[in-house]
Amino acid sequence: MIVKRELIFYFILAFAIIIRVFLFTGLEGSDDLQYNIFAYETLNVEFSEIIKEALSSSDFAQLRLALYLPVSVFFLLFGVNELSSNLYPFLCSMGILIIVYKLGVLIFNKRAGFIAMALYAIFPIEVVYATRLYPEMPLSLFMGLSVYLFLKYEKQNNNNKAGSLFYLFFSGIFIGLAYLTKITGILVIGFYVSYFIYKLQFKPRYMYIISGFITIILSEMAFYYFQTGDLFHHYHLMKLGNKMLIEATPHISSGWAKQMGWFRAFGYYPSIMFNPLYLFSIFYYGVFLAIFCFLLKKQRETYAVIIWFLVIMGALNFGIRTLSPLVFITGKPRHLMLVSIPLVLLLGYFLSLAKTRKWKILALIFAVVLVLTSAWALKMQYYHQGRNISYNSREIYKYLKNADKTIYTDQRTKWNLQYLGGYTGDLQITEFNSMDFNDLKSISDCYVAINWNWINKSKKWYSWTFPEEIYSPPENWKFVKFIENSKPRGTGIVVGLRKILGFESKTKVKQKNEKVSPEKSKNAYIYYAPVR
Repeated sequence: MIVKRELIFYFILAFAIIIRVFLFTGLEGSDDLQYNIFAYETLNVEFSEIIKEALSSSDFAQLRLALYLPVSVFFLLFGVNELSSNLYPFLCSMGILIIVYKLGVLIFNKRAGFIAMALYAIFPIEVVYATRLYPEMPLSLFMGLSVYLFLKYEKQNNNNKAGSLFYLFFSGIFIGLAYLTKITGILVIGFYVSYFIYKLQFKPRYMYIISGFITIILSEMAFYYFQTGDLFHHYHLMKLGNKMLIEATPHISSGWAKQMGWFRAFGYYPSIMFNPLYLFSIFYYGVFLAIFCFLLKKQRETYAVIIWFLVIMGALNFGIRTLSPLVFITGKPRHLMLVSIPLVLLLGYFLSLAKTRKWKILALIFAVVLVLTSAWALKMQYYHQGRNISYNSREIYKYLKNADKTIYTDQRTKWNLQYLGGYTGDLQITEFNSMDFNDLKSISDCYVAINWNWINKSKKWYSWTFPEEIYSPPENWKFVKFIENSKPRGTGIVVGLRKILGFESKTKVKQKNEKVSPEKSKNAYIYYAPVR
């Protein structure tokens, strides 16, 4: 029996690995690229210089040490490539899978643990972001480890032995690591506060949790003090970053928050959570039904997990980023990954309770629909995967990787090209939307890469301006390459398997001279400006 259980565990683990490797996404070209750059600079630039640059640009992403420092280690071991860039979130995903099983067994039983583990293995949004460098995957892992150690201590009947108290201390340590991954990591503190209120007790030994968290906070403060002379560097950079973000992105300004904040709270997340063909399949239908039934039947063994789920969900929906001006926490699909662990635990336990023939049939129907909608969601995600920023950049890099002339392009495409080149500096790239260069009239003997996908996004998000020449290229510019943003990305056997399984796009290929409004285009064009 024990051997059989071990086989189930390793089978689910192997399946999760296979599906994540098969559906590998890699660099998206958005915030993940920024973290990638920080990881590289950590190995090649004095950290004090990185901090100075972050302060000058009000870039609070520099504070996410627990996100990009591990990537620096992988760069040191394996060099800069797709594997080393995305190995960290992949390993975190595997860690979460194990934690889900451990929590399921700890709180409920082995059956619930296996079902929760299987659910997490196929959860579409978790599969997609398992190979993308974003904070939510390690953040979810650290929050899960913190809660696991705390509940393990609670299950041991509050044993006061030193070994047991270390569970509480390291529970606080993992809260600190979540905080160092992203400031929203402290949302897990809401779980502890709510749990203590529910239990109507706060025992002195719980101070070990606080001491673990404070250990990380004080360590960070000391580190930044020696680097900058500012004990409160984290707070000051966050304040600068929020101010810059509000000024640079009108769509999350105070006016937008006042008009749309509550609509977002009530409408944004439900609109994606309950879309069965999106990245959440029918998981949220199941979990809210499970919570309703658990509360109706007063199944107290589920209350801690329900508190965990509802507190984080409430914070994501109603959390405030700044009070003056009033700005809510930005709503993004990947933020919901912070409730994935309690979600699959509750749903796994709910399905495990199906004992009678009738309920087993209903559970089986639900499971089949969940698997089918998850498969469809993943197919649609990868159908559109080619329509992201990095696809154009990859194609531009393929064409210009051996160029011995200056390349003019937008800032994000420049960063993508530098990453794809391993940050070697072999390519001479100049931003045409930078503060010191916004005129392409006088250039000659160079390439101009116009990536409309990113240009249009940056115009919408940051109100950036670009040279007139990219809208109406001068007659002497020679058109050399058209890139249609429609093909799913990947290489080798993975692409072959995707074609066999119908994951490939069948969109009509446009002709290179087809006219598309720049404001609507997602394509890219490369021109050569000849010698004058």
